[in-house]
Amino acid sequence: RLPQYESPRNSSITTNNITVPSEVSAGAQYITAGGFDANATDAPRPGDMFTVNDSNDSLHQKVYRAIRVETPQANQHESSISSNTARIWTYPNVLRTVSTSATLEFGPKNPKMRVIMDRDVISYSLNTDNLYKFDLQLTEALA
Repeated sequence: RLPQYESPRNSSITTNNITVPSEVSAGAQYITAGGFDANATDAPRPGDMFTVNDSNDSLHQKVYRAIRVETPQANQHESSISSNTARIWTYPNVLRTVSTSATLEFGPKNPKMRVIMDRDVISYSLNTDNLYKFDLQLTEALA
């Protein structure tokens, strides 16, 4: 868990009922999600990280970052957004197909990222304040 991303940037975000109303294909640049208030003022903000909880695909373990969020009031895309929904542009693009009724999980205690060590060596040193400094290299493990 990355502590700086445990809490969403929008304190009024609804964290337990953000659903995907229609299937999102792998490679898509954004996910349209529902479960917000009428103008989606409780939608996530750019910089928030999230995971996909999809009962049809338990292997979808990727962590995504919201890079742009469009709401019914702030829409920059050619197609309109209905009330109670938001278009969440992601980085990276959607890795695996997201099925209808999947949920998006924003903090608290999410997102969790699975990592593996790049190398076997973990280096550490003791600084002048008698505190240890660790150096390890990790890579996200997708499956």
